[in-house]
Amino acid sequence: GLADENVGYNADNDVVTFTNYSVSDKDLIVAISGDKEIGNTIGVPGTVDMSFRHMLSMVKFTFLNASGNSTLKIKNLKINDLDMNATGTFAYSTKKAVWEIDQTRTGVCNILSGESVLSVAAEQSNSVDCLVIPQNSDGPSISFTAETYDNNEDLHDSKNYTADLTIPEVGV
Repeated sequence: GLADENVGYNADNDVVTFTNYSVSDKDLIVAISGDKEIGNTIGVPGTVDMSFRHMLSMVKFTFLNASGNSTLKIKNLKINDLDMNATGTFAYSTKKAVWEIDQTRTGVCNILSGESVLSVAAEQSNSVDCLVIPQNSDGPSISFTAETYDNNEDLHDSKNYTADLTIPEVGV
């Protein structure tokens, strides 16, 4: 989780700041209502407009098994060379998340690790995803192991794959 001392709110500028935020498996959502006056009116209070925004980006991978007679199993899927720790702000005036990224590119998003496996039946597809800090980078890479199993569930082939990954900067 995020420690209370790492979350700040500047009421004068309507800005929320997350200091030294580390990505986990939980989404980070922020909302600011802007300036509101509370009167002495009895009855139903007026509506409060809230601007909910996702501070993180979801990266989704979909694997398609075009084979008609084998099962595909994906293992050890990860994104390498990411920034997974940063300081982020959200301002009510712009309704945008802004991240100060240190560019160290040492983080890893372990999507499937250990005993975790994404199984894809013949002529089917299956997906898996992870959360990352939005970052414009041509540095990250993806790596995984793909295994094919025949109808008797015997391992037929295993191959390791790596590829460069471009994560475009997105206005949140």
